[in-house]
Amino acid sequence: NLHCPKCKHVYAEVEEGDCMAITCRTCHSNFCGYCQKLCETSRRAHVHARKCPEGPGSYYPGNQLARIHRKLRARRIQKYLENNRFVDDHEIYDDIIKRLQPHLKGL
Repeated sequence: NLHCPKCKHVYAEVEEGDCMAITCRTCHSNFCGYCQKLCETSRRAHVHARKCPEGPGSYYPGNQLARIHRKLRARRIQKYLENNRFVDDHEIYDDIIKRLQPHLKGL
């Protein structure tokens, strides 16, 4: 699930017309809904969201939100797999990653 990058509180799926400069209801942190970068203020979250390399160049994602969040989820899984090597043998690990990739594409 998508969650606040600071307190990890899960937030509801953002709707297509919602602004992607998000303020967490739990810890009041400000962050970008595209890439989840924490920002010091709401204004900075707005500036970042508009220019975020993961977003479409506006605060409002339109019909691109599902694609953007699939990419975010896939990056998180990839990062998890890279940081939690559960097999010491590099060949076996690489084979596992290769076999998982087709299943990650739909995220």
